Amino acid sequence: MEIEHLKPLLQNKIFLIITSVPILVGLIMGLVVWSPLPFSFTANGYENFLKLGTLPLSIMGVAIPLGGFYGLLHKSKQVYHQELNSEIRREYDKYLSYFSSVDAILILLYRISNHTEVLKNMLKEKNRNDDQIQLKLRFILDNWSSFYTEHRFMPAMRFLNSKFDDIDSVLCGFEKGIGLLLEINGAVLDSETLDIITEKLSILEKQVIDHRKSAELEYENSVKSICALYGEKPVKTNA
Repeated sequence: MEIEHLKPLLQNKIFLIITSVPILVGLIMGLVVWSPLPFSFTANGYENFLKLGTLPLSIMGVAIPLGGFYGLLHKSKQVYHQELNSEIRREYDKYLSYFSSVDAILILLYRISNHTEVLKNMLKEKNRNDDQIQLKLRFILDNWSSFYTEHRFMPAMRFLNSKFDDIDSVLCGFEKGIGLLLEINGAVLDSETLDIITEKLSILEKQVIDHRKSAELEYENSVKSICALYGEKPVKTNA
């Protein structure tokens, strides 16, 4: 039976047992030795009460040190787990901003991919509206530029920056080619070109997801190490 440190001391079964048993045993023994005595508040009666009740009173008195000792164990375990939880919380806070930034990037990649699909359909129309295409393209580019300007992406940018260059050069090329033919480096911007861009976005998204999983594993291993240091079983965490 373990110390129930999450419950108040008076709700702990062990505490109730180790304090109540000596008191009950002492009372039972006391009733046996005191029952023949006449009830008296005189000095003689008090002396007989103490003389015959030495053993019962001593047994009942054991409840005090036992209860105090258990109270110290209960308090120390509470402090122990508070420190463990604080360590885990600090580790969680350390990774929280990073995971939040990665999730924001994944959402943005998904949004850009969706709008790229819309742009692809617009390019397939026979009577396409280049003004609308330009607006959609501007929207995609503005969303892409937010990778570099919004602070919520910053914790993950150091890892991901190296993976942006290729796709970024393609997307930034859109703006230079806007015109009646919307040319990029001499090639007409068409649905096939966007297929290539969409595929690159999908590759980037997979890379980001894979990196997030590896970071999750790193976080879980870190929590396991903290728990092992405190001699506790690893706790289940959600990053």
